[in-house]
Amino acid sequence: MKTSLRESICLEHLSRVVLLLSVFLYSQFLFAQSLGIKGIVTDAVGEPVVGANVVEKGTTNGVVTDANGAFSLNVSSGAILVISYLGYNTQEISNLNIAGGG
Repeated sequence: MKTSLRESICLEHLSRVVLLLSVFLYSQFLFAQSLGIKGIVTDAVGEPVVGANVVEKGTTNGVVTDANGAFSLNVSSGAILVISYLGYNTQEISNLNIAGGG
């Protein structure tokens, strides 16, 4: 069955729209998967903990705090941070979408 020129043009435009929509949705999906987290690790009296390990739970994605106890890390959405340091109890921090978002 032959298609008319008009139908052919409509199909071509429709395929372009579908392609553009797919690329847009895919890029939004990738963007939503990562969350930038910044913070400062302190002890019970509020002093910075230098050299504490901050790791995304279940991964090898992590950093060590700097001289001010500060860290910056990109983690997956919904991640749990595990903070540890020799001589201190290990802490797990969740709800990063709320605490770190924005």
